[in-house]
Amino acid sequence: METILAYPTRKHASATRAAATGLLHVEPNQAEVCPGPILTARQVAVTVLRDLLPPGVDVLWFSEFSALTEPLGMNERALRTTLFRLAQQGVVQGIRIGKRSAYRLAIAPDWQRSPDKEAAWSGAWCVAIRLRGRAPPARRAACEANLVAAGFRPVAAGVLLRPQFGACPVHAILERHRMQDATLVLTAEQPPTPGNRSVLDMVSDCWQLGPLMSDYQELSRRCEEFLACPMSNHLSGGAEGEFVKGALLLHEWQTLLSRDPALPAQLLPAQWPKEQAAALIGELRSRVAQGAFVRGVLAPARNRRPPSSGAGLSG
Repeated sequence: METILAYPTRKHASATRAAATGLLHVEPNQAEVCPGPILTARQVAVTVLRDLLPPGVDVLWFSEFSALTEPLGMNERALRTTLFRLAQQGVVQGIRIGKRSAYRLAIAPDWQRSPDKEAAWSGAWCVAIRLRGRAPPARRAACEANLVAAGFRPVAAGVLLRPQFGACPVHAILERHRMQDATLVLTAEQPPTPGNRSVLDMVSDCWQLGPLMSDYQELSRRCEEFLACPMSNHLSGGAEGEFVKGALLLHEWQTLLSRDPALPAQLLPAQWPKEQAAALIGELRSRVAQGAFVRGVLAPARNRRPPSSGAGLSG
């Protein structure tokens, strides 16, 4: 079972830090656990490694890792357990140097990799039609859930579609659920045309782009607010408070990306706000990763950083 961290998790010090971030209002006699953002231990560990390290640093001693995750509510025991599981899953790599351990992401963060060229969309759609009575309900439901996770959306009972661009996983999903003989896969063509709103309206409804658009805009507003004020007067919690709030905003960005269907540009509303949010997140990431709190944690080890690669650990 994964550890769930409700920030803050400590009675007085954490409540004070949370109040400093502006995430919640804390009364002097507030209870031990305050309401606030919920992050799993896995999310805390991955956010630190993916988003909160300065340029040139991609690996952390365990002591540094613990110091960076402690303000987010994670103790050493939870961190060790989480890193052990992430190493088993191939998400992080462990490096043993003498009696010390260091960790890094197994794959470079997506924002550090060169983006792939966006595949041009020709107006084609992949259509999956479920044939009646050919598979048990539980198998049909599991297959449909996987298709939705892969970008398909239901447009009628038993009919799902997805823009045909890049690699389409439909046949692999059907095979995995033994639904090849119960599903008809077709290719249709209907690009949006000027003056014809039917396709764009259908996409907006089926992929629920309205709420996602609002959430991107709200995140952009909060990032602009964060970046507009210098740390000295932005947060009464000082450098640690800025670090915590920045980490939570970066995690929220990843949550929005997981909801984004990554549709072709032709199918998105005008002035789609993702690009603006991405630019602000990049600026925020740079500020927090090079901020005073991270520098303070890493400074004692600046002349003895662990190597960027080494023997893998399982824990």
